[in-house]
Amino acid sequence: MTEDIINEGKLLAAYIGGGVMLLAIGILNVASELSESTGKALELYKPLGAYSGKITFGLICGAIVWGILHFVLKDKKADAKLGLYFFIAALLLATLFVFTPFIGLLE
Repeated sequence: MTEDIINEGKLLAAYIGGGVMLLAIGILNVASELSESTGKALELYKPLGAYSGKITFGLICGAIVWGILHFVLKDKKADAKLGLYFFIAALLLATLFVFTPFIGLLE
């Protein structure tokens, strides 16, 4: 009955795409904080600094993954619970990656 309500393949693609976006933003944040040259390379808009590149490239990564998975999974039955678990884990990990005291431990 639930397959009549929602196509879980599309939902799985959205969860994974969102999780990849969050992880990409977190990883780019750590990389820019640990390497000054990476931080300079991520400056797309000078007044905003490296945050402009972190968010832009994170969104692009998530959109690419979502687009590919949406095309592949749109007509397939999938377990969306696993995608939700991945999204929650990615959210927690990305939160850690943008937490300034954690980055201080890596230096």
